[in-house]
Amino acid sequence: MYNEFDKCISLFSVEMEAPDYWHDVGVIHASSLLEEFTGDDWSKILGAVVDKSDAWLVRLCEAIGGFPSDDALLVLLKVIGSNNREVFFAALESIRSMVFVGTDVSKYLREIELAVVSGKEIAD
Repeated sequence: MYNEFDKCISLFSVEMEAPDYWHDVGVIHASSLLEEFTGDDWSKILGAVVDKSDAWLVRLCEAIGGFPSDDALLVLLKVIGSNNREVFFAALESIRSMVFVGTDVSKYLREIELAVVSGKEIAD
């Protein structure tokens, strides 16, 4: 399932600014693929983020945002360490969305706090 997700995200990762189709349809499709992820798929995505473009990472954050799982949160915690402002804010917004839908992030509060503190340099 990871390969299909990667292809979907890659189609919309040529530029940082996504086309309307991504926001209208693509993100919904990508999010639905996440529902079928296995532990192996989550491991693949966690390992792949280091080699992906900033635009791909933003699309990932947009797709993963409302997905309530520890696996998704761990991916976001890895992505939020990016040195790119758009990626940092996309990951932070996705974590906020996860909290909004009721995801328990309490065991990751320290990691989130450290990411926000280190990300302040990027935000300024």
